[in-house]
Amino acid sequence: MNKKLLSLILSIIMLLLMVNMVSAADHQLGLGFYDSNNGGWYNHYCLSGKYILSKQTAVQGLLAGNYLGVKGMYNLKNDPNYNFYGYGKAGFFFNWGVEIGAGAGIEYFLFKALKATDVKELERIGFMLDLGIDVQLYDYDDNKHSSSSGLGFGAGIHYYF
Repeated sequence: MNKKLLSLILSIIMLLLMVNMVSAADHQLGLGFYDSNNGGWYNHYCLSGKYILSKQTAVQGLLAGNYLGVKGMYNLKNDPNYNFYGYGKAGFFFNWGVEIGAGAGIEYFLFKALKATDVKELERIGFMLDLGIDVQLYDYDDNKHSSSSGLGFGAGIHYYF
């Protein structure tokens, strides 16, 4: 019961922070979806909020039914149409364990690069792909602990407000 209450409270706090950032941001907040295959072992489809802190750094919050995580990103190459970034992430599964990881990725603004439309809102859509190493530490029974690691692949889409 305590884990469900904690997850509900954290979800509400994350939602309130996202709403607050939307009202203050100038195309610095992206909301969307993110899917990650962590170490080839477990997929989680997440609601995602990405906030650009500066020209070089950003933070991404991930929320799924049983997962809450955060990614810190550092832009290695900035361009108006794409960003190459390195990242570190940490998260936890509400019922059984934690996850850490690191890697690199790209976020590409396809409609901005093509200039194929007069609809400016489409230029705010960013597609991201990343690849990294993930490690999960988990409990699968009352007194049994284990870990797994592997290559993690993620993909997402964000609309920037």
